[in-house]
Amino acid sequence: MSANIRGHEMHPGRPCFFLADGKCTDYDGRPGTCKTYNCAWKVESEVFPTWMRPDLSGVIISKIILPSRSDLTHYEVAEARGKLDVKTLNWLVQWSLNTGNNLFYQIDGKHHAIGSPAFKAAMAGK
Repeated sequence: MSANIRGHEMHPGRPCFFLADGKCTDYDGRPGTCKTYNCAWKVESEVFPTWMRPDLSGVIISKIILPSRSDLTHYEVAEARGKLDVKTLNWLVQWSLNTGNNLFYQIDGKHHAIGSPAFKAAMAGK
């Protein structure tokens, strides 16, 4: 689901046009679509460590659930403040491998998928 907010295309889990230094520059004026979005760090606080909070880690983690293809459920990581750092990437990769959760992330414009063969095949075209 995407939205157009004051002339800017927005997508869940991707850095917002109004994001600066890890914070919303128009928090009080944000639309309903922003108010209802919750990053995976917030929703699954028992999974992700405190230091991975978006304003501290510089990444936004979204859990993507496809009702018709539950085998493709995955966590998508978006850089919100600069390049994904080694500490965060290492933690996410180890967590994905240890738990069997599908993970999709981007570095330097290249997409990477970790997970089941079906998931990796589905993400190959992204």
